[in-house]
Amino acid sequence: MSGKQGKDGRHTPSEREPLASHLRLSIHPTYARLVSAELRRRGISDEEILEGTRLTREQLIEDNRFLSFEQFRRLAQRAMELTGEGWLGLDVSLAATLGKCSTWCSATLRSGWRSRSSRS
Repeated sequence: MSGKQGKDGRHTPSEREPLASHLRLSIHPTYARLVSAELRRRGISDEEILEGTRLTREQLIEDNRFLSFEQFRRLAQRAMELTGEGWLGLDVSLAATLGKCSTWCSATLRSGWRSRSSRS
């Protein structure tokens, strides 16, 4: 890396900015689609899901560009608000990986989560 260095031999922040912009966290749109699909399965409309997330249906369903971490965080927060379930990610991941078994596994994990939470 060429450029100016500070007295301590490190590169100045302005020289690191272009590199930092490439290191921003991003999420593949498939994860957002899985969350959305789980909510729709529960009867929640796209309009309700996207409210306050600053995402459009096209971005969520049709676009293949990665979402920023902040975009996904807003969607996940909205999903938990709509369901009242902090463990929603478990349901989504089980549905994605276990197929038909996911309903039983999800219910089992949920009951374990609830009993564990009530002990706290």
